Amino acid sequence: LFVIDGRQEGYSSGMRLEDVATLCKGAGCYNAINLDGGGSSTFVIKDKTGSFNILNKPSDGQLRPVINGLVVIKK
Repeated sequence: LFVIDGRQEGYSSGMRLEDVATLCKGAGCYNAINLDGGGSSTFVIKDKTGSFNILNKPSDGQLRPVINGLVVIKK
């Protein structure tokens, strides 16, 4: 799983879908799904203390409410 930050001057230039496909192939992906390409894309983990940490820099410059998400749970 990964999130590509959108265009942010001096930080990120985002990626074209063709470049994302190349990245996925290089990482050994057999199948891949592009879920979102907007400023609300946020990668969050819950650490051992139960705190949530944002691992990327959303291109909106701030967090915003979203209507859906993908959750991965370790059993």
